[in-house]
Amino acid sequence: MFKEEKGFGVPAAIVVAGAIIAIALIFTGNKEGSSDYGKINTDSEEGGTSLLAIVKELGIKEKNFEKCVSKDETLDKVKEDVSGISSIASQPGFGTPYNVVIDTKTGATIPVVGAQPFENMEKLINLILSDDPSVSDISVDLTIPEITLEGDHTRGDLGARIQVVEYSDFECPFCGRFHDTMKQVMSKYEESGDVAWTYRHFPLDQIHPQATPLALASECVADLGGNDKFWEFSDTMFGK
Repeated sequence: MFKEEKGFGVPAAIVVAGAIIAIALIFTGNKEGSSDYGKINTDSEEGGTSLLAIVKELGIKEKNFEKCVSKDETLDKVKEDVSGISSIASQPGFGTPYNVVIDTKTGATIPVVGAQPFENMEKLINLILSDDPSVSDISVDLTIPEITLEGDHTRGDLGARIQVVEYSDFECPFCGRFHDTMKQVMSKYEESGDVAWTYRHFPLDQIHPQATPLALASECVADLGGNDKFWEFSDTMFGK
């Protein structure tokens, strides 16, 4: 975690929703998740935006999309993301977005919790890139599943020095804020190949009833349209 004494000026953790969340993620009800994806509540003046309309704008055929969200394999992908960090998610204080910053050169692994602003991420990234020895003081013994081209949604070069792995929820407002932060990070560091950003699912169904349906939708957009369409979908969801 970030530590004050190293000059970050960053709190140890920003806990989502201002409270400790006891995670007990359960996939219940309609396993396919298809009954809930028809309407997404947004902050727009219209009060809602059709998910199917968004999918169509991305060039995805409705029939193929509906077939995809009903597949067990689609739900399995979301559950796989969740299981990869389940031991951490069971600890008090866990919340989304939960991010793991990995220095591939040294192996330093730093958890970054909550909707951290760009300035905080920039400080950490620059410390790593400058080989500052203080990075080792904030590194923890934390293992997450390996990032792969086939199994993950990644922006940037998989060979980047710094890998930021985000565990997120499309219905989480704090995740939306961090999404904006990471867009700024990638705007500054992607072209140089210094940072790559991987999105993984952690839908908080207990407080966000549409989180899993939206995760399923994103997987189908990626499956039918490719990685770039996944990120377009994510930008749209978090831009609401």
